Amino acid sequence: MNALHDASNQELTRGSTRTGLASSAISDGKISHIGESVEYALDPAKQWFVLRVIYGRAKVAKEILHRNAILYYQPMHRVVKKVDGRVKRRVCPFFPSLIFVYVESARLDALIRDKAENTVLTYYYNHFAVNDIGYNPPLTVSYAVMDNFIRLTRIDDEHIRVVDPKACRYKRGDTVIITKGTFKGIVGKLARVSQEQRVVINIDGVGMIATAYIPTAFIEPYDEKDFEIE
Repeated sequence: MNALHDASNQELTRGSTRTGLASSAISDGKISHIGESVEYALDPAKQWFVLRVIYGRAKVAKEILHRNAILYYQPMHRVVKKVDGRVKRRVCPFFPSLIFVYVESARLDALIRDKAENTVLTYYYNHFAVNDIGYNPPLTVSYAVMDNFIRLTRIDDEHIRVVDPKACRYKRGDTVIITKGTFKGIVGKLARVSQEQRVVINIDGVGMIATAYIPTAFIEPYDEKDFEIE
């Protein structure tokens, strides 16, 4: 069972605990809405797109996607802060104002252009590429990379974090797979972050997310030919 399909089962169980779910819940207490009849299976007609959401309108954006039966995912995490000496816990997006959708290109384009239906979602563009007419195309993420990303961000661990590339000291750029523990199955680059050995996942054009500390005994080398990292 893949990551988002598993999330679907949790979504339908409203009374379920958050153990094993994403690092946080969205406004309705779950990590994502995917619809009762939708399964996250590889579909050659669909792609993962990255969309920008107008600030403060994430709930409206999700309602639009739900209404149009478009599968979406917004990874969340717990944030603990001290305010006036009191500890406050909040649930926030890893990447504020961004949401990932799995849909056919034509359907998404129609929704983006339909201003009667949608006024809060726009494309997030790939500024490192140019299409045939000289424009930056909408940013997409491969199925393998997105599945790996979802698996990581669904883990409820407060030490998972967005990291600055400058803060990562790669160990020869080795690609590894985690073979034991909470993060088993995650593939990424081995790096030293905040004085700890972690595995880092990069979503080109979006950002980088690091696991919690990973012992050396929990990792093995991984051939990049078997997995599309970039």
